[in-house]
Amino acid sequence: MMYQMGVYCRLSKDDGENKVSESIENQMKLIREYVTKSEDLEIADIYIDDGYSAKSLERPRLKELIENVKKNIVELIFCYDLSRLSRDLFDCNTLLKLFDKHGAIFKCIYDHAEMKTASERYATNMKILNNQYEREKTIERTNDGLNMLAESGRYPGGGQPPFGYYRGEDKHLYAHPKDSLIIKKMFMMAAKGYSFREIEITINTMEKSKDFYISVANIKRMIKLKKYYGYYKFKGKVYLNIIPA
Repeated sequence: MMYQMGVYCRLSKDDGENKVSESIENQMKLIREYVTKSEDLEIADIYIDDGYSAKSLERPRLKELIENVKKNIVELIFCYDLSRLSRDLFDCNTLLKLFDKHGAIFKCIYDHAEMKTASERYATNMKILNNQYEREKTIERTNDGLNMLAESGRYPGGGQPPFGYYRGEDKHLYAHPKDSLIIKKMFMMAAKGYSFREIEITINTMEKSKDFYISVANIKRMIKLKKYYGYYKFKGKVYLNIIPA
């Protein structure tokens, strides 16, 4: 019997940084290898949520897959493992029950995902619980690390520091010798009563680079940022030693 088969692949940002084995490319490679071994399987559609966490079902392609299952367009769902579908016990059970309700079969390469008997439900739920435990422990370890950074006076935010600052080799934030002058000028003009439009013209005239432009909306937002006053709130605690005013 030939099924209308949908393949679902998911990769969160954290998975992408640390687990090459679970990359979208590797998931698809292994699934295709599995499918080609069976004459009854042929991929009809591929649903990929790249950069989406398993903590919720708010994923665009997963939503599309669910709708197609409800319309009986997809009869078989194939995943690399259960954690690609979800790492939450309630969400995963909700999906598995929905698939079963609409007669869609769910299969994984590496996980048992049957819910027909008590033993099968037990084994499947134990695997889901383990996935949920791993996700929650990862979050806890990440939060512990970020809290340690904040307590040591280092900026715990990822990516680029706020405009006007740079991250030193010691990982602390410092006022940028050039960009901080733009911020100071912006605040001084606002304090003297200049309009946001006047500030916009002045600031963009100061910085003549074609790649630089600060709009009125950005100026309004930046002036409201307490970070520029040296006030930084992280996980409910106020720090006055992380970002220099």
